[in-house]
Amino acid sequence: MIQVKVIVDGPYIPKFDTFVKEIEAECAAMAQDIKKSEEDVMANWVNKAQVTVTQKVEGGKTVFHIAPTGDKDKYWAWVSGGVKGHHISPRNFPFLQFKYQGPKVSYIPKTYPGQGWGGSGTYQGPKRKFFDGVDWPGIEARDFEGQIVTTYKPAFEIRINAAFERALAKAKASMAR
Repeated sequence: MIQVKVIVDGPYIPKFDTFVKEIEAECAAMAQDIKKSEEDVMANWVNKAQVTVTQKVEGGKTVFHIAPTGDKDKYWAWVSGGVKGHHISPRNFPFLQFKYQGPKVSYIPKTYPGQGWGGSGTYQGPKRKFFDGVDWPGIEARDFEGQIVTTYKPAFEIRINAAFERALAKAKASMAR
């Protein structure tokens, strides 16, 4: 539940329930918008995570918690937070094999740091190559969470202010009756 404390100068005191209902409804609508946006981010991913968005009041502030869930949530974490480079050795076979065109041109990512998101990348190359190990350079963080904040914070402030204005108008109208 959202806690609202309103101090109003004037001959009337608005109904607090009206404010609480308007703000809760707007926060629920924002949560659904954020969830849809994050599902759109992963629309063309092979390993999609489910996204949950919850909102609650913490320390007098409305906080949205956005979290990947399900058995594919690790992919979100890897791409959003990045992964350090490391050596990859074969496990079940004596060598690694994949399509290879050349250094820095064989893998084509669908996402780029600081430039939005798109999904998992692809490998290209005319020949199948065999290696006894490779040094993987890692994944630079895409920072999905930071992009969510950058995208939604201005809209959130506008929508919450509009919800307060709607609630105030409803409270004034009910007091005039």
